[in-house]
Parts: sequence; C-alpha cells; structure tokens
Amino acid sequence: MGVTLFSTSWLLVFVLWDCESTLPLGAAEAPPQRVIDEYVKSQMEIQRIPGLSLAVVHAGKVILTKGYGRANLELNAPATASTLYGLGSISKQFTAAAIILLVEEGKLPG
Repeated sequence: MGVTLFSTSWLLVFVLWDCESTLPLGAAEAPPQRVIDEYVKSQMEIQRIPGLSLAVVHAGKVILTKGYGRANLELNAPATASTLYGLGSISKQFTAAAIILLVEEGKLPG
C-alpha cells in the first residue's frame, strides 16, 4: 500500500522504561536524542510513514517531544510536537479497548 497525496501522518507515543537498555548496541555513548532521531527516521522510511509526532517518557517524565516529516502532504505542512491529527475511524477500536480495560479495573461501571 503506497502513500498517497492525501495520506495523513501517524501519531506515535514512544515510552522508554530504561533508556540505556533500549539503545542499540554500541550506542550507549551517543546522545539519546540522536539515537531516537536515527531510529525514528529509519522506521519512517521503512514503514513509509510521511510524518509523526513523538513523545518520549522516561521515569514518568516527558524528556522529548518532536515532530518528524509532514503532517499533511497535500498542504506540505510539517509535523510538530503539537500537531493535531484527523484520526477518522481508526481510533474506534482503541477507544473500545480502553473502555473495556477501565471496566475490568472497576474504574467505570459495567
């Protein structure tokens, strides 16, 4: 499936539990942002993702927010850390799964 002119970008939340253990071999000395940038850019190319917004959370704190690529290909708008994306119908199953989990945890009435 190719990327069309009307493709929208992806929203990605990337969580690092232990930054050192998630770095590629030999990259322990590299600045984490450079490693993250390289990984995200390579995955965008492999997966043919036109753009995304990223939040890196470590020890419960946001340590990086950044946009990569294009948020809208038709308008050539860049993706930023605060880009709002039109999700359409793709979010319905995630919303349903979140509601089910909340009911199972007793946080919503069943």
